[in-house]
Formats: sequence, C-alpha cells, structure tokens
Amino acid sequence: MANPVYTQGCQIYLEDASQADTYRPLSGVTDFQPISAGAELRDVTELVDTVRQFAGGLTDFGEMAGTINFDPEDADHIRLFNGLGSTFKVIVGFESMTTPQYMAAEGVFRGLNVSMPQNDNVSAAISFKLSGTPTWGTVAPTPPT
Repeated sequence: MANPVYTQGCQIYLEDASQADTYRPLSGVTDFQPISAGAELRDVTELVDTVRQFAGGLTDFGEMAGTINFDPEDADHIRLFNGLGSTFKVIVGFESMTTPQYMAAEGVFRGLNVSMPQNDNVSAAISFKLSGTPTWGTVAPTPPT
C-alpha cells in the first residue's frame, strides 16, 4: 500500500520575473489543484457500424487552480494581477514526502477572482491553463540570488 501524500509542507513556486530559471514561493496559498488532465476522443464511427467507435485524441493537462489569501502589498500577487494572459512557469512541490517530488509546468495565467467576504480574509481564486506536458523530478527549485 502506498503511503499517503499530505498537503502540509507542499509549496507552489513561480519563476522569478527578474532571474530566469529561479523560483520564488507563492505566498498565501490555501488550496491548489495542480492538474486536471484528460484526453479528447475522436469519433471514428463508420456508416456501416451499428455502435459508436472512438479513438484517443490529444491529451489536455487542463488547469492549475487554487486560492490564495490575496495581499495587494505582495509583489507576486500584483505580478499575477498584472500578468493576465501571460505565460508563467510554475512548480508544485510535494515536499512532505520522504523524497520530495516536484511537478514543473508552463501555463497561461487566465484568472484572478478577488473575493472580499464580510468578516473574513480577502482571497483570490487563481488559474493557469497548462500548455504542453508537465514534468516530474526530485530537484528542488533554485531560489533567486
């Protein structure tokens, strides 16, 4: 039986805007869905068939989405706010494991929905549409110098 992976200690990293191939933790993340993959289907049914026939199509890795405690004084939160429609490199760190695992992906930042409920935290729903295939590894993201 596989050991469960806990969310405590998991971290979301964004590529640093001023230093390529270095990553900064995204602060205030309260929940995150790192992948929602699926495969398209192609209908290959011929006129002589009596039941539908399908073949696998393109893989779509979907979206990364989550919620952050939005802080307008946080440089990365404002970078997201100003970066709608831009491509970001994102790494999801599963760091609670015995050997931490990291999933790296590129995605177009497509949503920032700020919410200000009464007597609660200001939060923002964020989403990235993934482009290409995410990769997995055991090397931690390099922090900026």
